[in-house]
Amino acid sequence: YASRFGVRGEAELTPAMSTVYGIEWQVNADGDGTDLGQRNRFVGLKHQEFGTLKLGRLDTYLKLAQGRIDLFNDTKADISDANHGAAAIFAGETRAANVIDYQSPKIAEAITIGLQLIPGEETGAAAEYNGLADGISSSVTYDKDSLFLSLSYDKEVAGNLGLTASPVGRRDTLRLAGAFKLSDLTLGAMYQVSEPVDPAAGAADEETAYLLSLAYKIDAVTLKAQYSAAENDGGTTTIERTRFALGADYAITSKTKVYGYYTGYEQDGGNESNLLALGLETNF
Repeated sequence: YASRFGVRGEAELTPAMSTVYGIEWQVNADGDGTDLGQRNRFVGLKHQEFGTLKLGRLDTYLKLAQGRIDLFNDTKADISDANHGAAAIFAGETRAANVIDYQSPKIAEAITIGLQLIPGEETGAAAEYNGLADGISSSVTYDKDSLFLSLSYDKEVAGNLGLTASPVGRRDTLRLAGAFKLSDLTLGAMYQVSEPVDPAAGAADEETAYLLSLAYKIDAVTLKAQYSAAENDGGTTTIERTRFALGADYAITSKTKVYGYYTGYEQDGGNESNLLALGLETNF
């Protein structure tokens, strides 16, 4: 599940500047669906003092703000995964095309600023999105020692809300995320508010979501627990969703692990889903 491969690298131009590049594909290893799918891909310039500029298809800074807080990222318990009757908890897990991306160098060895401009390329009912910054994704992140904090904001970024069944075009989304490591224990939390720029008739005006996670490391074993919930407000239909997950990873080596987890999902109205998974992951 979520298998992928790709290449990425850096080539020096001057002692202070280099080119950077990367391209990645998702592989449907079980043979279902299209064999290869697009993931992140970019080319850019990196300067030691002024930061990095990239052009390509990239995860938004709102999506990246989850850091390592979503302990079940890229599994069926992912905060944005829809499977076996379940649906997304968080909106904004977007990989955007045609991105102009700037990331600052690390400030005071802890703070990083990110900004993405997403041209609309004349999309929309009346081709009204034709500027350089029709969508904007931004973040400020603090990451040092045992503390991770991130504040991110998407303005008019194309995509669906998490709870709304029909597409609603562009969203404004604010996300606050944080994690704290205390010896072998790591605690994480995330809170988000998302709303459509031009809501469809009967669509919700606003969605709120939150997540709490806990990981505890015992030698080669990491025990994990996570709970997330979301609700909308202002639409003709109120929706509330929850998802929990319990799991464990066993690190065979630094690059290979065996993992297992159990996840349960529930939506008001009786829609429920439960899933048990066992897997092997290796990185190269």
